[in-house]
Amino acid sequence: MEDLQTMLDNATEGVIYFSLGSNVKSVNMAERLRNVLIETFAELPYTVLWKWGSLMNCPESQTMSLQRNGYHNRISWYSLHSVDYNLSREAISREVPMVGVPFIADQPMNIKRLVEIGVAIGIDYLTVTKEELKSAIIEVAENNRYKENMVSLRNLLQDEPMRPLDKAVWWTEYVLRHKGTGHLKQPMSELSWFEYLLADVFLVIILMLTLVVYACTKLIQSLIKVFK
Repeated sequence: MEDLQTMLDNATEGVIYFSLGSNVKSVNMAERLRNVLIETFAELPYTVLWKWGSLMNCPESQTMSLQRNGYHNRISWYSLHSVDYNLSREAISREVPMVGVPFIADQPMNIKRLVEIGVAIGIDYLTVTKEELKSAIIEVAENNRYKENMVSLRNLLQDEPMRPLDKAVWWTEYVLRHKGTGHLKQPMSELSWFEYLLADVFLVIILMLTLVVYACTKLIQSLIKVFK
């Protein structure tokens, strides 16, 4: 950790932290994308910290995030990731504008929404070039519009009547005061297995299909007799 601290202290131009989180592994990355990343990083003035495998005590993220004067108080801090919901919220809470590289699941939808809000740039990992990636990083890092929009978005999401910790304490005490809050339980929690599996619905559907097949069979038999 001392070596890492020294590296961060000496990174006067800023740091890029690159991680693909837990679902996408750098070791499995396509060679073309890996080469694009390496060539891009080589032309940027920032120190690059790349999470290649599984590292303990490292923040897991899936959004390429860029932040000025954030994590370390003497350097500009940037991080490079891909884009799931939780990590998007994490970036918003830290006022970190993003360059999103969506890979799977809800990530394409997430980055599309963030781009619309004006807090991110999205790139396609299948077609991205060194010039496109470099341009996206510099744009988000140097254009204050992304940072300003992220600050506004953070203020909007965090404008609540109480802090999350206070809310958690209040609801915990609420449950204790009302002996488990049975009045808040959903009716679904009291369903029998028969109702839960919609067995009655399936029985009705099977019965209807059986009647239709039976009626069609009788109709065909009647028509055959008529035209014999």
